[in-house]
Amino acid sequence: MKLVASLAGLLLLFLPPDFAGKWTGTFEDKVFVTLNLQEQNGVITGTLRHPTQINTSPSGTLTGISGIFVEEPIGNVKLVGKELRFSTQDEDGEDIKYALRLTGTNTADLAYADPPKEYTVPKPWKLERGAPDKPQTELRRKR
Repeated sequence: MKLVASLAGLLLLFLPPDFAGKWTGTFEDKVFVTLNLQEQNGVITGTLRHPTQINTSPSGTLTGISGIFVEEPIGNVKLVGKELRFSTQDEDGEDIKYALRLTGTNTADLAYADPPKEYTVPKPWKLERGAPDKPQTELRRKR
């Protein structure tokens, strides 16, 4: 019996982390980023919804968002240790690389995996999976 329990515990160490679900991040108590991930037969797909402009302080703290929201499919998905790496394409066709690292059962950090050197690198955004719906931040274009 102890052998079975030990083998089951060992197996859990080698199972990939569960990333599937709806992950949301908030700014000023409103959702500003949504990552929807689905897993089927070991393949992870999904979308990332975020504003086109993210403003940070010189230290990388999120200070504001602007522009419009875009929803982009994720691609180039791979598991690196306990981190899920993926990319999206911006409106200019450039790949933007991200890393999602679990910090708890339903919490994670989302960060740029390869940020442009000419920008201040934002600190990772705190995401929650399955959090109660909060108001979506809707941005309007300036006229």
